[in-house]
This record gives sequence, structure tokens and C-alpha cells, in this order.
Amino acid sequence: MRATGERQTRRLLSDGGVSVIITCYNDAEYVAGAIENALAQEYTPLEVIIVDDGSTDESVQVIAPYTTDPRVRVIRHHENRGLPAARNTAIRQAHGEYIAFLDADDRWLPGKVAAQVAFLRAHPTVGMCYTRARLVTPEGRDLGITHPFSPTDDRRATLRRLFIQGGGGIPPSTVMVRREVFDVVGLFNERLRMRQDRELWTRIAAQFAIARLDEALALKTQRPNSLGANAVRGAEYTIASTEELVRQFPELAPLRGKRLARLYLQIGVAQLKRGNRREARRALWAALRHDPFLAQTYPALILSFLPRSLMERISATKRKRRTARLP
Repeated sequence: MRATGERQTRRLLSDGGVSVIITCYNDAEYVAGAIENALAQEYTPLEVIIVDDGSTDESVQVIAPYTTDPRVRVIRHHENRGLPAARNTAIRQAHGEYIAFLDADDRWLPGKVAAQVAFLRAHPTVGMCYTRARLVTPEGRDLGITHPFSPTDDRRATLRRLFIQGGGGIPPSTVMVRREVFDVVGLFNERLRMRQDRELWTRIAAQFAIARLDEALALKTQRPNSLGANAVRGAEYTIASTEELVRQFPELAPLRGKRLARLYLQIGVAQLKRGNRREARRALWAALRHDPFLAQTYPALILSFLPRSLMERISATKRKRRTARLP
């Protein structure tokens, strides 16, 4: 009887159902909220797949009570394999026609899943859609609305712009993808420890139309440890993915320099903010070598030669202005 029920559930999910993927690594503080948030979406059929990626905190105990809900499945990695591997494990086990991602510390607003399913049903050539998000601190302070990449009806132009921009800054918790898309483009690149989502979005855009819903339907938590050093490492991983994308899609080769210049500019600015002026100059010179017409590089390079005391005063003034603009 149980096997029969499982087969019926799979059939229901495969025809308009949604698989919500939540990955967890030492997220005991947040993961219960994510599970409850996903289950609270007023859409059926829906399943929630939680992959614990070898947590060493209380995550397993926090997740355990939810296993009694028939909509929830839990998969555990006995050792930490990394975020892309955890997401891939869930995708392989998903039964839904549509797949949505929810990071453990992010939240969805009511109606998010229903809105994206309705959009994808109305636009059968679109393989992936995403929404805006509202950035918040872990304490709930509003930091404003994100402005992710805006695609156009011209798929070729969309791909070129997305590649140059390094993946478009599309938070996974805003994304919904048709299950069949993964059969064509593959899964997350497990060799990339960061920014593997941006690399996947680019591969999807190379073979399917993508679309953005302009309403902010997710809350994206900006943790303090997700800034600074991670900005540098993230850009470095995006640089590492460039050659592979060019090999897969040779039409992107002429844009390689523009993409790398913007990534080295990101590294230079991040290093400048951290006070690492020598590393900043090295990255900024690399940006200019790849694209001497990238105008934003020149002011950053000039700032890198200013006295440290003057740099600190400029940074303090910018922080005060940003704080004054926040609600």
C-alpha cells in the first residue's frame, strides 16, 4: 500500500508539482524556519527535499521532527561534500515538474511558488524564471531590493550579457527551473566551491529562454560573513569557470576579455575595501589588460594610490551616507 501511495505521489508531482530543495550545513539556527516557510506555500502538489551535508551541529536533530510530514524527504551526506553536491543529490531525487531552491537562511513570501508556476505554464519556452528579493540582515533589518540580471526576448543577446556580467547575481532562493532543463544542461558544477549557481544559470541561458518576475517574492539574508573575503573568492571561482564556459559555447570566446575585466575589477574593489592596496592594484591592472575601456577601473586604481588615512576618511563618509539612506 505504501509503495502504491508513493507512486501516486510521484505521478502528481511530475504533472505540475514542485520540488523545493533545501540544503543544510551547520544551519541548525535557520533550517527549521526554511522548512516551515516552504511548507506554508499555498501550492500543491509540493515536496520538500532537505539534504544535510554532513552537519556537525544540531541540524540533524532540528530536521528530524519534520520527517513525519509526508511532503518532506530528508537525505543525509555522512561527510561534507559541498553545496553544489548537496543540491545535485536533491535534484536527482526530485519528482516535481518544477524545481525551486531555498537556502536555509532565506525565506519566501506568500504566493512565490504559485506565481512562478503560473508564469512557466504561460511561457512554455522559458526554462528558468526568478524574482527579485529583499535583502535583510539576520536580525530582519531591511537593506533594500535586489536588482538581478534583466533578460530580453533576444536569447543570444541575453546570453552574451549574462556571460559578461558573470552570471547576473541571481540568488538561488529566487529561482525556479523546469526539471527537464537539467537533463539538457547538466547539474551544478561540483568543482566550483562558490558561484556554481551563476555558472549554471549561464549554461541554462545558453539553451533556454530565462525570465525575471519583477516582484520581490523572497527575503535574502545578508550575513556578515558573506561579504569581504567571499567577494574575492567568489570572483576567483567565476574566473575559473570562464574557460569551461567558452569551451562549451565557443560563441562566447570574443567576450572573454570583457567578462574577466569585470571580475578582476570586483576583486580589486573588494581588496581596496579591505585595505589590501597592493592586491587591489594587481587585480585592477589585470582588469585593464583584459579591457582597457572599462571606465570604472580607473577611479578605483587612483584610489589605490591615495594615502591610507585619506582612504579611511573616504570609506567612513561612504558608510555614513549608506546608513543614512537605509530605512
